Amino acid sequence: MLWAFARAGSIPAFATNFKHMANKTLEKRCEEIINSLIAKEFRDEAKEIMKLTTNKHRKDFIKYFKQDQGNICCLIIDTAKRDLINDGIVFENNGNAFGNPLM
Repeated sequence: MLWAFARAGSIPAFATNFKHMANKTLEKRCEEIINSLIAKEFRDEAKEIMKLTTNKHRKDFIKYFKQDQGNICCLIIDTAKRDLINDGIVFENNGNAFGNPLM
């Protein structure tokens, strides 16, 4: 049994690494969806938002893409951007495509 040989101190590190890998997988999947869904000139902004946002936004984004709800996916990016602005992580810029308060 593999677990019998694991050191007691190595389990939390493994769990942390697993969580990090899961987050990277969500980010990668979101990036693939953005490449297929979002216009080329707005992709970089959308990718940056999805990197900085929460896993809840990422999971919702993937869920609605699977349901062929592209417009909802864009609204999720808008909402994620507004949350990032409210948290002070990113700043509002009039030239940006996402996060418009007039959704």
